Amino acid sequence: MNNTQTLTSFSRKLQQYSSLGAAFLLTAPVAQAEVIATNIDPADQVYNIGDIAVIDINNDGVNDFTISNTDYAVLAFRNSNAPSNSVIVANTGNYLPVPLAYGAAINSSQNFMTYSSALDFYVSSSSSYGLWKGDVTAYIGIRFIADGATHYGYIHLRVVDDSQFLLLDYAYECLPDTPLTAGDLVGGSTCFLSVELSEFKARTAQDHLDIGWQTETEIEHKGFQLQRATEGFEWEDIAWFEGQGTSMLQHEYRYADRAVQQGVQYYYRLKQVALDGRISYSDITSGLFYNDRFTMSPLMPNPVVQGENTFIEIKNPKSEPAQVTILNANGRIDAEQRLDLQTYETRVEIQTANLAAGLYFVKIATSDYAEYQKLVVQ
Repeated sequence: MNNTQTLTSFSRKLQQYSSLGAAFLLTAPVAQAEVIATNIDPADQVYNIGDIAVIDINNDGVNDFTISNTDYAVLAFRNSNAPSNSVIVANTGNYLPVPLAYGAAINSSQNFMTYSSALDFYVSSSSSYGLWKGDVTAYIGIRFIADGATHYGYIHLRVVDDSQFLLLDYAYECLPDTPLTAGDLVGGSTCFLSVELSEFKARTAQDHLDIGWQTETEIEHKGFQLQRATEGFEWEDIAWFEGQGTSMLQHEYRYADRAVQQGVQYYYRLKQVALDGRISYSDITSGLFYNDRFTMSPLMPNPVVQGENTFIEIKNPKSEPAQVTILNANGRIDAEQRLDLQTYETRVEIQTANLAAGLYFVKIATSDYAEYQKLVVQ
């Protein structure tokens, strides 16, 4: 096992996502214990009364636990993913989170408790049954579910006094159902798989976003789960691709995402699954879908009662001026209006108060495109 301590920086103030995933090399062909640790920047460690620490143990965009500093000399430990996550508690009937010493075992034989509300740390020296009274630095043993697999980990805290605690670091074991010890930092900064990904991009096509990626090598690789999100980064699975097992040849993967809307920024990532059950996530790539064609919706209503208004929606890939012209059945211009088309979509109102009952042609033209529709005024 590699005894090099590798930590990744973390800020509770801002979780950043890369918008253009490029290349990453994943290099662990043999299944082995691998603890992924996250170190907290000293500027972000301190939590005073009223503060809440939100912890995403494996950095997958899903919050796993929260610790709230209340005003009652109590820290409230909450499960953000109930009921699947749990914590090691004292087997005393009070179910208090146990302060573990460095090197303590965290495995399936421990007294884990799954809960739906909150577990309290009584940190006041006046409490008769608190386990974290005084200035205590220790670990909380945790168990959580990620992508259907059970992982063990820890959260490292210092409870200074009744009003302040420090979140020092946290870690988890990358391999499912694999124990670790409190304070174990053996491993790397990400849960690596044996895949060399040389390209991952989202491109705008005529009626969809084209998602493509390319691998140079795959070792003991089960497959990819393509995931999509919008600005809120709530990830959803949209397609599964079988991997190549072990291959030293280049392979390309493509997916046409047609469930996209005009003018919306979409984000994509790859959840990579190894044959031994390990999971890793790629960097994120993004794509903005827009249709590069000028299109018009049908006039609505049509026919229209004389004196009422009818509407049309215009989709255009760019902002530019346009001209609306209304011609009668003889080709004579009855009305004209200048428009300023907005990027993606513009709703146009056409008034008929000055039009007699009859058949008309509505022409909407830009500098390089024109389209006609029939309009009946009753």
